[in-house]
Amino acid sequence: MIPITLPPLRDRVEDIGDLVKYFLESNKRKLGRPELTLPAALLSYFTRYSWPGNIRELENVMERIVVLSRTAEITLADLPEFLRPVHTGIGTLNLQLPPEGISLEGLEKELIVKALEKSGGNQTKAAHYLDLSRKTLIYRMEKYGLRVD
Repeated sequence: MIPITLPPLRDRVEDIGDLVKYFLESNKRKLGRPELTLPAALLSYFTRYSWPGNIRELENVMERIVVLSRTAEITLADLPEFLRPVHTGIGTLNLQLPPEGISLEGLEKELIVKALEKSGGNQTKAAHYLDLSRKTLIYRMEKYGLRVD
């Protein structure tokens, strides 16, 4: 026997979209909901979650969505609460822009650094805090020359 070790789903963010689509199609056939669609914009909510229950948890979530959705298109309200954003934070920053202007890239870099500090260097938590996928956070960290290890 040859043991096969797979990394946890949280370390394979790039696979989550394909798995969501697969389980959606599988459950649509099984439960008789061929009309049901998932807007591409909702996929990012699945990639932000760490999936501690791995693929079984994702499979169960997709079955729940197919069973409970009331319309032909899955909406944000159909997603389990733990996948939905808690808040946007818009309106709570109260930024004052200086007369000479501000570097948006510099501000973004500073926000990433602060989120990483707040999360103790945990990229998954920092990405969730910034409402990004981990993959997007890593891309932006590389863009600004921040350590990725």
